[in-house]
Parts: sequence; structure tokens; C-alpha cells
Amino acid sequence: MLLTTTSLLSFPLGILNLQKLRHLELGGNYFYGRIPASYGKLAGLEYLSLMGNDLHGKIPGELGNLTSLREIYLGNFNVFEGEIPVELSNLVNLVHMDLSSCGLDGPIPNELGNLKLLHTLYLHINLLSDCMAQFQTTLQTCPTLETLQLWNNNFTGVIPRNLGRNGKLQILDLSSNKLTGTIPQDLCSSNQLRVLILFKNFLFGPIPEGLGACYSLTKGEKMVIAPRNLLKLGQLDLSNNLFSGPLPSSLSNFSSLQTLLLSGNKFSGPIPPMIGELQVLKLDLSRNSFSGPIPPEIGNCFYLTFLDISQNNLSGPIPSDMSNIHNLNYLNLSRNHLNQTIPKSLGSLKSLTIADFSFNDFAGKLPESGQFSLFNASSFAGNPLLCGPLLNNPCNFTTVTDTPGKAPSNFKLIFALGLLICSLIFATAALIKAKTFKKSSSDSWKLTTFQKLEFTVTDIIECVKDGNVIGRGGSWDCLPWENAKWGRNCSKKTTGFWQQQP
Repeated sequence: MLLTTTSLLSFPLGILNLQKLRHLELGGNYFYGRIPASYGKLAGLEYLSLMGNDLHGKIPGELGNLTSLREIYLGNFNVFEGEIPVELSNLVNLVHMDLSSCGLDGPIPNELGNLKLLHTLYLHINLLSDCMAQFQTTLQTCPTLETLQLWNNNFTGVIPRNLGRNGKLQILDLSSNKLTGTIPQDLCSSNQLRVLILFKNFLFGPIPEGLGACYSLTKGEKMVIAPRNLLKLGQLDLSNNLFSGPLPSSLSNFSSLQTLLLSGNKFSGPIPPMIGELQVLKLDLSRNSFSGPIPPEIGNCFYLTFLDISQNNLSGPIPSDMSNIHNLNYLNLSRNHLNQTIPKSLGSLKSLTIADFSFNDFAGKLPESGQFSLFNASSFAGNPLLCGPLLNNPCNFTTVTDTPGKAPSNFKLIFALGLLICSLIFATAALIKAKTFKKSSSDSWKLTTFQKLEFTVTDIIECVKDGNVIGRGGSWDCLPWENAKWGRNCSKKTTGFWQQQP
């Protein structure tokens, strides 16, 4: 019976009279309320789907009476209460169980290990919480399990060591939990594993060698890969874990790799030059501890459209080889220690629409041509030595050349020569001034010769008394005096000085 996308609001109870009913599809309706416990009387059911409604309450344990059931779908938009009913472990013929996205909590019952024919188990997007080690027995007794989806729950502990040993596991997604420890060595012991997703956990440790021979793996997310043999791998995502150490050079063996996501770990050391041997379309190495320069070999990744190496400890200049990546449309180099000038050649990448150079140590004039004319100032924030009209920071110095390493030495040479010339000019001026001063000083003295007189002041005073006046003028008196050498003379007596008259 198929009743999907109807306007029914309550479960039809009349179907209980259909004792030979094998297929009941009531998903995608507007059913509201609880699952009728009486549905457990439909003993002939092989297929039951109640997903995509608005159901609540607990899943009735009576559904465990449907021992002929091969497929059950109860998740997707329903919001149940409580745990997974232990009674569901009685569905010994069950092949497919989907209880995803329906609000279940608590542990996974160990009794589910009784489902020997179970191929697919979907329990993702719930509130399930348990130590994964408790789930180990269940996994050991499900030899036919091919798909296990437990992502986005609250599982803790280590990944069970026996997971993957049943030889059937093909798809495993344990992402977005709280798992810790290392990845099991035998996860792909039978070479059946195709998809492995483990991101957003607390996994750590070395690369498990057992994964190196996993020829079947085509998609690996948030996992550690061993070298050489994963030639079919198209996507590798190790992000948001605690993986550390340098990147293995064996990554270059992944000739089919198109997406490499390693963000949010503790990888360190330089980015290896072998990165240029990959044919990746998307490369994310952000939020790690990579150091050293950006390898120029990255310019050989001609197919790259997305490159994010932000939030590391990278230093040195941007290699001009990056302008060879003509398909690049997203570039994030922010929050590193990159320096020198930003190459003008990056402006020629016509597909580059998003770029972030912020919070580095770039200096010099910001290029304005090509794609640089499309970026805003926030793309270059945190680089105080950058200048240009876009940054409202005029360049008041000689333009830095494309070989910025030469600029400092040339400046020092010019400065030293200028200082030497100024010193010579100052010394020359000082010498000229000294000579001029000496000459002017000598010219201000006039040599005057005097002859020694043969009379004294006393001789003159005796002769210039008022009684000896022999003549008068308007302002003088003429007084005679006599000396043995000079004979008889006459002196004029005036106010303030004497003047001799021969």
C-alpha cells in the first residue's frame, strides 16, 4: 500500500485488517502524533516507511513483532523521544534500517548484533551517545554489514579495532562525533572499503599501513592515507582532526586526486615541492603550522581552482609561478608572515574573483591593474607597509622594483654617498670660512710707528701755566715751552687735549 504526499493527519487504522499486507509506505505525509502500537500486528509486513512526517513520542516496541520485515524507515523529520527500542533486535530478517535524523538518544543496543542479515544501518543526525568500544560486539556479529552511517552524534572512545574485519564494509561515516585514538589497521582488510569519512573528531597518530593496500578506496574524508597504492582516490579530506607532522611526499602518488583538504590540523614543516605534481582542483591547507616559503612548484597545479593556505606560519614572497594557475578563482593567503611585494602578474589571472592577502608583512605599492581593480581594501588589511590609492595610503617613496631584495642595498649605498658628499662640503666650507676670518682679522690692524720723545709730561706742565700765555684764540691759548733737543716750541691749550705747534 502506497499513501505518500497526502493530506491525511492521522494514521489509518483500517489497514490492520489487511493481514497479508507486505508493503506499507506512509512517508512524506502530514501524520502527527505517535506511531500506533497496533501496527505491530501486521505480521506479514516486509517493508515499512513512516519517514518524513511529524511524529513524536517513543518508537513502540511492538514493531519488534514484525519479524518478516526486511526494510524499515522511521527517520527524517520525525522527532522521537528516548532510545532505540531493544525489541527491534527481533527483526532477524532485516536488511535495511533507517532511524536517521529523528531525535533518538542513548546507546546503541548490543542486541542489534542479532541482525545477521543487516546490510545497511543509518543512525546519523541523532543524539546517540556511547563509547564506541561497547559497539564492538555488535559489529562483530553483523558479518554482512556494508554501510554504516553514524555521523553527527555524540559517540566517544576509540574506533573498534575489529571494524572492517567482516569483509563486507564498503561505506563508513563516523564524522562529527567525539572519537579519539588512531584509525584501525584493518579497516580495509578485505579491500571492499570505498568511502571512509571521519572528520570532526579527535583522531591522531600515524598513517595506518593497512590502508596503503586499500585499492578499493575512491573517497576518503578526514582520514590518514598510507603511501603508494591508493591510485583511485579522488578526494582526500583530513581536516579538523589532530593529525601532526610533515606531509608525506607519497601524496604525489595519488594521480587521480582532485580534492585535498587538510585544514584544521597540526601539520608542520614546509609545504613539500611534490605538491606541484598533483592534478588537484581544490587544495586546502589552512589552519595548520606549515612554515617556510610557498614552493614555486605550486604553479604547476594548472587545474587548481581553489587554494587556501591561510593561518599558517608561511614566510617569504609570493612565487611569481602562481600566475601560471590560469583557472584559479579563489586564493586565500591571509594570516601568515609573507612579505615583499605582491606580484603584479597575479592580476593577469582573469578567473580570480576572490583573494585575501590580509594580515601579512607585504610592502610596497599595491598593483592596480587586472583583477586587482576588483578587490576591496579588506583583502589587504593588516599590511601597514602596503600603499596605494585603494588603501588610502599614498606611496611617498621611490617605487619598489620587482626585485625588492636589491632596493635596501641600493638605498644604503646612496645614503652613504650622500652623507660623504655632505661631509666634504661642510669641511670645505669650514676651511674657506677659517681663511676668510684670518684675512679679515689681519686687515683690521694698522701699524703706526712712533718716535721716542726727549721730554716728559712734567716739562710741559711747567710751561703751560696761565702766566706764560703769549696768544689766544676762540678756543685755545698759545703757551711757549723749551727743550734741549726740540728747542723752543709753542703748544695750543684747548678743552680736553693738547696740540703741539711747531
